Amino acid sequence: MDKKKNRENRRTFNKIRAEKFSSCMNYARKSVKKGDLKAAELACRDASAIDPLNAKAFHLLAHIACSQNHLQNAGDYILEAVKRDDTNIEIYADCGAIMNMLGRAPEAEAACRHVINYSPGHADAWNNLCVALEHQRRLDEALDACNTALLLREGFVDALINKGSISVKSGNLIVGIEALSSAVELAPRNPVARVNLATALKHAREYDLALEHANMAIQIRIDHPEGYAVLGDSLAASGQFSKALEAYNSALFLEPNLIAVRLNKAAVLYKLDRLSDAASEYSSVLNDFGENADAMAGLGVISLAAGELGEAEKHFRRTVTIDPSHGEAWSALAGAPQSSLSREDMRALSTLANNGKAGIERQIAAHFALADTFDRRSDFPAAFHYYKAGNEIRRANKAAQDQRFNLALWEKNITEIILRNKSSSGKVTEKSLSNRPVFLVGMPRSGTTLIEQILASHPLVCGIGEAQSMIQGQSSYNAVPQVDVILKYMIDHAPKAERVIDKTPFHFLDIGLIRSIFPRAYIIHCRRDVISVGLSCYMQNFVDDHLWSCDLTEIGGYINGYNRLMNHWRELLGSSIIEVEYECLVKNPESQIRHLIHSIELDWNDSCLEFHETKRIVKSASNWGVRQPIYANALDRVKHYEKFLDPLIENLRFVE
Repeated sequence: MDKKKNRENRRTFNKIRAEKFSSCMNYARKSVKKGDLKAAELACRDASAIDPLNAKAFHLLAHIACSQNHLQNAGDYILEAVKRDDTNIEIYADCGAIMNMLGRAPEAEAACRHVINYSPGHADAWNNLCVALEHQRRLDEALDACNTALLLREGFVDALINKGSISVKSGNLIVGIEALSSAVELAPRNPVARVNLATALKHAREYDLALEHANMAIQIRIDHPEGYAVLGDSLAASGQFSKALEAYNSALFLEPNLIAVRLNKAAVLYKLDRLSDAASEYSSVLNDFGENADAMAGLGVISLAAGELGEAEKHFRRTVTIDPSHGEAWSALAGAPQSSLSREDMRALSTLANNGKAGIERQIAAHFALADTFDRRSDFPAAFHYYKAGNEIRRANKAAQDQRFNLALWEKNITEIILRNKSSSGKVTEKSLSNRPVFLVGMPRSGTTLIEQILASHPLVCGIGEAQSMIQGQSSYNAVPQVDVILKYMIDHAPKAERVIDKTPFHFLDIGLIRSIFPRAYIIHCRRDVISVGLSCYMQNFVDDHLWSCDLTEIGGYINGYNRLMNHWRELLGSSIIEVEYECLVKNPESQIRHLIHSIELDWNDSCLEFHETKRIVKSASNWGVRQPIYANALDRVKHYEKFLDPLIENLRFVE
């Protein structure tokens, strides 16, 4: 009798408890709908106190925490829910999503696979699995999971966004842009779709479109930090560094802990020659987040630009200790004047060069670092093997992004420039008569950085690097540059200098325009043996997309166009172009340097002979070399590689 009564009491108690639990949960759900999350949270806590073993309260608490961006709390709650009900696939599905948001990719993967095991048609689980795999750099698997989600749910916007982003990371820009464009078409008010499309377009160098979508994302959601971040990225990529800095500051005002934005902000400060501010930003990242390889490498780049070579090596060495796959740091170490990479270093580089999961850019950097090391050791066949392999990967990667060097178009462009510049006449104004600007032009790797360093060692001269002054003076694409804008841009960098050097090699395309609007400016053309300059370009892993530099035949074609144009400028402008032969400079430095100083109408100063001691910012690929005295060993390089250079030599049209 007592047993029967006890059973009845338990049933009554359980029924009352269930009703109270249900009442609390109903109230919590209604409060969520009303937007009263505090009341909803209190009701869930009451429910969990009534029935501590029921998963529903913890599941809803996880959702409430997510909506408030309290991700750590959301993670704790969802795991409590999983403990209480390991059969509910929706709890596991949400667990996968929340673990992804927390960056706990292996746990997210396990939760998603649990759902898929019981429900293979669960599109959200496949999409979250895609994210978890992407976070683990398993991009091929991630793309497969994403495609499965899209097969299960047509027009799945989140999956399209993920497919686009993964495709971009994999180097397939065309597929990425198509997927993200579809996402924007389906959900034009989705700021994430706009942000990711802007990122893809930036990689495709479609800067105007990238800026358009970034600004649209901000209009859709004014407090969206990622929108400001990609706006900053697009502005920086198009050379608008001051505006990029403003955008990054807006992103960090909204979310101070965006590491990528803080790193990009530091990089922009570096571009603006604010080296101290850039170093402080990198250091703050290290202080706030511990050892970060990109921040450490950034400090190395700053030290190198400032001429602090020992500090630079220390920073780069620390970088590869933190992250052995950091290609930029390895490249810097391999290029250091006293570089002596160990056997362990070479093994690490070889592993990186063959690691498809490390990322194409890092693989390429590893190939060039190995090549530079073998070149230094005089193992020229091994060096060329790695230069060739690195260039072939670069070329294939660019081709996958539909970026190829078009020789016919290059020749057509040269012809059009020649036809547009048949006379040297131009509109002269008082401002354009300034003799302060010095334009240093020539092929890349022809000695422009060395000559800038020599001239900038004179106390009355300031070198402002590859300032691209003619572009800065354009109000729009193809517009005639504005003289006062160019002068202000150059003089703001060096208000007290009598000569200001813009070392933009590719201004050789604009010599006619420069002479037209600046009749008294100095134009210095750096010449170098065409085979030597072609080989040197092939041996350089350029940061910028010089598509012609990945193939010896195409390098020959590019040099031919350059030579044809320079011959035209000589015929048109004669001795107003100051010619400097790299080989003569190396063999007879003092006489050539004296000639240069005389040519820009300055009195001689002995510091020009000690140019490697000059403390100034140097940001080009030659920044190790200009800190050293002139050596003639570079003149012999071609003979070591001559047997490999037939594609270059056979396609060059040699000129006097």
